Amino acid sequence: MNRTGKYNAAKGVEHHYNEYKEFHQREIEAHICASFMEMSGMNNLSDAPNYDIPNTDVPREDRRKWFLELCVQYVNKFLINFEVEPFLQASTDTFPCRIEGCTKMYAHHSMCVNSKHPESQLSQQQGSQQSDTENQTPDEDYLFNYHSSKLSFGLILMEFNDAIKEGDGERLHDLYKFALVLFKAHGKVKYSYAILMYLVQIESFLSEADAHNLKWNRFYNNHGRVGGNIPLDLRMEQLNKIVKTMWRSLGANLNEKSATQLANTIEPMEQILNTIDRECEITDSAGYLSKGKPETDVEIIMILKKDLT
Repeated sequence: MNRTGKYNAAKGVEHHYNEYKEFHQREIEAHICASFMEMSGMNNLSDAPNYDIPNTDVPREDRRKWFLELCVQYVNKFLINFEVEPFLQASTDTFPCRIEGCTKMYAHHSMCVNSKHPESQLSQQQGSQQSDTENQTPDEDYLFNYHSSKLSFGLILMEFNDAIKEGDGERLHDLYKFALVLFKAHGKVKYSYAILMYLVQIESFLSEADAHNLKWNRFYNNHGRVGGNIPLDLRMEQLNKIVKTMWRSLGANLNEKSATQLANTIEPMEQILNTIDRECEITDSAGYLSKGKPETDVEIIMILKKDLT
């Protein structure tokens, strides 16, 4: 954090969320670059990859297809390090009873294991011993598993941030479905319940117009820039900051009546302030928190990670 100039991020995500969020994003970008370099056989940024990159003479659609195939290869190597077919087969197939001579079929493997046959106890013991033998992995790469998990989680957060910046309510809706499983699997019951209620409202409770409004009316763009949306709760925090500033200006005259009057004038007051700034040619400091190029921070983090490993 100190090498990249993110000094405030060292205080933790509880105290400086925005600063830590930006540092974490730079770190994930460094993970992506480092893993791509490893897949391409590159030791440093000046090396050439071990595959041919299509030049600009190749049609754009062919270049897009080539890059998509490269990304699929990257995902299969660093993110999906297990076989998907057994899980798909297990979700569709039925399981025969393990007792010899029994013709029963079970929809789930757990039902097959916990069957109430008289001979099931011996079969369960044999099955558990066999499963323990199969699950033993003596050569597990813990360092690779850590970086793979961190990269996977970081890409999910980047997908959330990108969906918010682009104002893509449909993509955010799909990400909520994925987050519901993650929260439930890690015991975050309140978060999973909140997402479940959001999904139920859109799919069942609300009308079509209200469901569309709930899905898409979740962003705010103050400057009209492409990819410049922010969440509505962040917008509410900005308005609260303006209200508190006006309340402090009242001093000893602050009471319930005056506070309510000022709160009701927050939007016209903000428009007046923006008009004054525009006429006085005062540029708004919109953008990222840190200065400088993010490429430099990513390169520094990549060098540090290479030295540590």
